[in-house]
Amino acid sequence: MTTTGKVRVPRACRECSRWEDMKRRLRIAQILAKAVKAIEDRLEAKDFKPTMGDYLKLLQLEHEMDEESPREVKVTWVEPAASEPEK
Repeated sequence: MTTTGKVRVPRACRECSRWEDMKRRLRIAQILAKAVKAIEDRLEAKDFKPTMGDYLKLLQLEHEMDEESPREVKVTWVEPAASEPEK
């Protein structure tokens, strides 16, 4: 077995057709975890610059990374009904 970061990876996983995608997801998840922890550690500091929105975005990204399958968002534009001319 080899390791990816601190995770031991079995050979069967490395030979899987989805390995590259999973390796990328693991790397992103590790980076996000570090970023979230760093922000949480600095929340009490007076020189803390990131906004709460930045923190919430990181948490949202972390949550989305934990989901098993990618989410698809469909957006449909609906033209507003034309108003009738006043009489």
